Amino acid sequence: MANVKKRESTSKPQLYINQGHKKSSSAKRLEYNKRVVPFVKCGKVFNPVLPLQLSKEDPPVVLTQLTINTEKISKPCILINFSCFITSILKEERFNDLVFRLVRMCTDHSNTEVLQEWPFRRAFVNNTNIKEPLVFNFCDCLNTDNDRCCTYTIELIKAKLSDNSSYNITQKSMTAQVFSSSDKLT
Repeated sequence: MANVKKRESTSKPQLYINQGHKKSSSAKRLEYNKRVVPFVKCGKVFNPVLPLQLSKEDPPVVLTQLTINTEKISKPCILINFSCFITSILKEERFNDLVFRLVRMCTDHSNTEVLQEWPFRRAFVNNTNIKEPLVFNFCDCLNTDNDRCCTYTIELIKAKLSDNSSYNITQKSMTAQVFSSSDKLT
């Protein structure tokens, strides 16, 4: 058998990282986007006693809430998602009338701002026991670069039910997707 000699490599493998090249503007933008990546925040769920009658003059019933820190996000956009199931047990006149509201309170404002209201009305000709999903989405783009925190709250602001009827709001969930509106996809 002949002696086989292994060939030894005299050169080192080339490394293709950190070669000292200048970064292109798209590479800089990618690096920036990695620092301010979109993120998701889950809200806190409350389980209050739900009133059979509630007018808009009464204090609202807080269902869910979350706080977002928009520090270091240029022109932040917050996509709020609220979901729940509403069980309606309708008797006699067989109706319910509920109104939900999304409000925002930020550290740079002392007042609460109403962003959106959603009615939920049901009426049936027969006594009914029904469970329905309910989903609301709202996109809130803030035109500021100020460092601030904003608290978003889903409230029940109206409840009117027919006699001997009832309702329940279960499996509540509130999330927010936060991103910069100045991010451009090219």
